[in-house]
Amino acid sequence: MRRLHRLVPAVTLAVGLLAGSALAGCTSGGRTATPSPTQPSATSPSGSTSATPSPTGPTPSPTASTPYPPPATASGKAVSLYDFIEFWGDNAAGMEADFSELEEAGATWARLRLASSPAAADRFAAVVAAAQRHHIQLIVILEKPAPLLDLGSEADQQAYRSWVAGIVRRYQGSVHYWEILSEPNLRYTWNIDSKHDSDPQAYAASVRRYVTLLQDGYRTVKATDPTATVLFGGLSEAKVERYMRVLVATDAWRYFDIMDFHAYGQTPDDVLSRYRSFRRSMRSHPAWAAKPIWVEFGFNSSWSDKGGYSGTEGQKARNFVKATKLVSGAGAQGPIFWFTLHGNNPDSPGYGLITRDSQDLSRRRLKAFYALRDMPAPGPKTASTSP
Repeated sequence: MRRLHRLVPAVTLAVGLLAGSALAGCTSGGRTATPSPTQPSATSPSGSTSATPSPTGPTPSPTASTPYPPPATASGKAVSLYDFIEFWGDNAAGMEADFSELEEAGATWARLRLASSPAAADRFAAVVAAAQRHHIQLIVILEKPAPLLDLGSEADQQAYRSWVAGIVRRYQGSVHYWEILSEPNLRYTWNIDSKHDSDPQAYAASVRRYVTLLQDGYRTVKATDPTATVLFGGLSEAKVERYMRVLVATDAWRYFDIMDFHAYGQTPDDVLSRYRSFRRSMRSHPAWAAKPIWVEFGFNSSWSDKGGYSGTEGQKARNFVKATKLVSGAGAQGPIFWFTLHGNNPDSPGYGLITRDSQDLSRRRLKAFYALRDMPAPGPKTASTSP
């Protein structure tokens, strides 16, 4: 999942997480299901602007379980959501509208991150309820208490374990996939000096500290919900080769079920090349080779200096579809994640399938939305034996 430095500037995240109180009135009684927004004709995928009606049906308990697909058979259309809880705050109707869009696009999976604050944990109840209503399986990226980018003291590590146990226990009836941070090979999300000429011993120590966090997260998740699945924090394609050389020398393979890889590239062929290169790294040791790799990528139409720049909405849509076919044909397992549903600026399509106004909930469907909707869902895959 792309981080803030990869996208347009965002509002300060802490505002959305620390303001407000629990969703007492948003996650039980009185919450209503959103009617399907008016859909433009399939023959006119240029999109139209439409205000999403307010919800109109009862909210089920967020502990009601969505059918749980085991990792070996998991597949389908999937979307990674950008700062979802931060964007919507207490606006459960906005969350409902977005999950309605995901369902209409045929997506059955969504990935989002969860900050370790009481407000975010409470707001997550509305996320879970909306996902349940729209038949979306969630992958939740668990962030950590301070220090956000490192292990910290033993007391800090205990606070992290307590946070993980509490959130998994609270939502174990509805959430079965938990990811331990995201992109820990980048300095924006972990305390690691990823410059090519950085001190190799300090670099390796940073990798091992993440492995310690992974171990703590994995053991805590499994002790709390033995049926849960744990993902390695999705590795960015940027400088991943150096990271993997250090990582495969550790026993980190013991502490995750699925490897998440962000195979961003300028073109679909670049995405395929990066996926294949990463898979070769995973296959360099038998214990790592046994782990399935789930893939995320994105293309954008707004910023020529950002990854996957496609120039036009039409080219962006074609790139998404081609990249999906290429990595699926190469044997990519699990759901294949497109980044993202929308960003935080309704005037800038960026990586989005739609644009969304957070005030009136109006949205404009982009060509990539129709491309996802009309594309056959990737089926279950077995690991390819090709390079």
